[in-house]
Amino acid sequence: MHTLLRHVYAAGGAAGVLYALTVAVTAITSVAAPTPRRRKDARTTLRLLLPRGDTRRHPAPPR
Repeated sequence: MHTLLRHVYAAGGAAGVLYALTVAVTAITSVAAPTPRRRKDARTTLRLLLPRGDTRRHPAPPR
């Protein structure tokens, strides 16, 4: 069981690193892309990767 937890912990860390690298590459692309279309696509991808707590997506609380 102890070994399984270590593997799960390591996999979680690896997933975090991959996510951080994806965000970093996308952010660089959104600034340095050669065409406006690619910059826009990269910004759209960043919006999907980094939600900003938009409350419009959630229903209003009951009164």
